[in-house]
Order: sequence, then structure tokens, then C-alpha cells
Amino acid sequence: MVEWFPRQAHDAQGWDGKYEGKELPTGDYWYVIQLNGEEDSREFVGHFTLYR
Repeated sequence: MVEWFPRQAHDAQGWDGKYEGKELPTGDYWYVIQLNGEEDSREFVGHFTLYR
């Protein structure tokens, strides 16, 4: 699955724990962030646990 999220300002509240308008259940989630700059193609992989 590919999902694009806009960059958030520093004063933004952050992610609300929803996907397509529905709250995701408690659980472990993994992500991959791939940069696509001409001189920067790093990839970041990580995970987090969402608690409700």
C-alpha cells in the first residue's frame, strides 16, 4: 500500500490515528519512508504501537 501524507507544520496536532476516516485499532504498525530527492534517496523503516 502506498499512502502520501502532507508535511505538517511544527505547530500541527499530528496524526489522529485514523485511516480513510476510520480509527485504526490498537496494534503494531510498520512504515517505510523513501526520500526521492535528486541527491538523497535514503529510506527509513520503523514501527510504532498505537494504543487506544
